Amino acid sequence: MLLYYIDDSFFQPSAFARRMRMRLEACMDRDQPQLLIVSGRRNCDAPLRELSARRNIAVLNAPGVFDYAGVRGILRCDSLLLEPVGSMHCFSGSFVRAETLHGRSERVYLEFFQDPQIDAFLRLCEQLENAISETLSVKDRFRH
Repeated sequence: MLLYYIDDSFFQPSAFARRMRMRLEACMDRDQPQLLIVSGRRNCDAPLRELSARRNIAVLNAPGVFDYAGVRGILRCDSLLLEPVGSMHCFSGSFVRAETLHGRSERVYLEFFQDPQIDAFLRLCEQLENAISETLSVKDRFRH
């Protein structure tokens, strides 16, 4: 079973949280996870119910021991212990994508180089580096 593990920072009333939630939902469109597990200290039941209904996905957010469709684990307010994947923690701006059938998980970062200005700057730097290296390689060929 494919599942996503997030923390409640995705449901804070901030521009950053809304941006991360939009990126998370874009990943959900691509992967179609069957379960969303949420750790947290804040009560975010209303936004979770809305997300669950809109996405047609099961959501677990109550701390404790759970067994959902053969997926077993212990959910705490700051971590998740999932069989057979192991222990994991969530951090703001990222989520854990876990595949329980194969016991694999990976952290997905949603905020690295997502700013269009930074993206454009990095593309420009890459183009400049390529142009400089091409120019230098042409000069080296003429010297020999």
